[in-house]
Amino acid sequence: MKPISKVISALVIIMILSIAVPVNAEVLEKDANPIKMVLTQWGGISLEQQGQERYFKIWNRTDNSFSDLGLAKTNIQSFDVDDRVLVYIKNLGSYSEVYSYNLDSQQSLRLDKSFTNKKNVKMSGKHVVWEDYGGGRANVIYYNLASGESKDITNNNLVDQKNPDVSGKYIIWIDSKNGYKVIAAYNLDNGTTNVVRDTINDKMSLSIHENKLVWTELREGSGGVAVPSANQYFEELWGSSSGQNSVYDIWMHDMANGQSQRLTDSSVNQVQPAIWDHFVAWSETGNRNPDLCLMDINTGIISPIAQTDAYEVQSGLGYGYLSWVTLRGNAGDLNVQAISAQGSGTIQPEEIKIFVNGTRYYTDPEPYIKNDRTMVPMRRVFEILGADVQWNNEERSVTASKSSDIIKLYIGSTTAYKNGVPMELDAAPEILASAGRTMVPLRFVSEALSCSVDWDPITRSVIINTQI
Repeated sequence: MKPISKVISALVIIMILSIAVPVNAEVLEKDANPIKMVLTQWGGISLEQQGQERYFKIWNRTDNSFSDLGLAKTNIQSFDVDDRVLVYIKNLGSYSEVYSYNLDSQQSLRLDKSFTNKKNVKMSGKHVVWEDYGGGRANVIYYNLASGESKDITNNNLVDQKNPDVSGKYIIWIDSKNGYKVIAAYNLDNGTTNVVRDTINDKMSLSIHENKLVWTELREGSGGVAVPSANQYFEELWGSSSGQNSVYDIWMHDMANGQSQRLTDSSVNQVQPAIWDHFVAWSETGNRNPDLCLMDINTGIISPIAQTDAYEVQSGLGYGYLSWVTLRGNAGDLNVQAISAQGSGTIQPEEIKIFVNGTRYYTDPEPYIKNDRTMVPMRRVFEILGADVQWNNEERSVTASKSSDIIKLYIGSTTAYKNGVPMELDAAPEILASAGRTMVPLRFVSEALSCSVDWDPITRSVIINTQI
């Protein structure tokens, strides 16, 4: 192995030891038939199923509206969105057609001229790619929205191009070579094709953002693929090629330095990866039901975003948000979750969320950070944690009691007392002038009342458990 292998192994160990705790999300649509959502700068577009037909719904993040886009219901095979342009494939029985749709002008344009079957359309800016089955095998077709140029980028040394994706500079896909799968990349600047991952292990589900691409790869010796038995809607979302008994790991390749590394190393199956900025999301079968995970690849921290008895699948990433479908039998929920991307310089920090025993609580005023400590309104938090609270105006002090514990804090003082014993605070309690409310450091208050406290930096969530 290359010298970087030891560094990668150490990183994997750090990631496993740095796993955070699960948080809740906002449900955009409940008990429906969502297939997938693609996120944009302004919101996103989801593909929905109604009987045998499919149609689009549009989410506007500004007013949180979620409504039918207005395109005719038809048999949509796949779609993608970038900025204000939607591209999609419409199946017409013996062949399929590729269209673009401008959300502003509401004008449609057919991009392909052939009467062949097509799958898996993707776009990035003016670049659009899809699979074309005109020659008895899958070929990747490239279309330039600005110039109208269309071409087959097939390399004769490779024989079956599937699962394409595209960024501003590269087209990537999974190809076949000597009976096994490899990952290839086409450089849009110079027209060259290179194999970036050449191993005999099975590979699925490519996704690219700028120079980095991720995929899921079968661990050697972990067995074959087992398809879960369920209805057609279930299999569409979970994926007929995503096994429960085999073990796939998440891998990443950086086109800038030509290096590949395994991001995950565990005994559970990890599938359907997506990448955006410095985040990677995927579904994994830790308890046999797929749960959603999110990794910050800058820190290696993995956050379990959803861990339920249902199936969390089809993750989407983009512009500070994560989306997925929670699937239960014949219906599913469409979820969106804000994530923090402070390191990227493009996304403002999201609100701080407070969860107690898995339930989210809202406060007025909202929590804020001071001296790296989360400050919260005193009375509201004490009541949530089941404590009685008293305010002494003369002393300008707060006293909270729960069971045999008595906590006392003074406004402006970094010294607090638990059962009479002094304890130092990193942030002193204060009165927020704009709201006239007393704000106290959440971690100290929670731990002093015998609660566990965890902080998830990705979702900016404080997770409190009163049972420790």
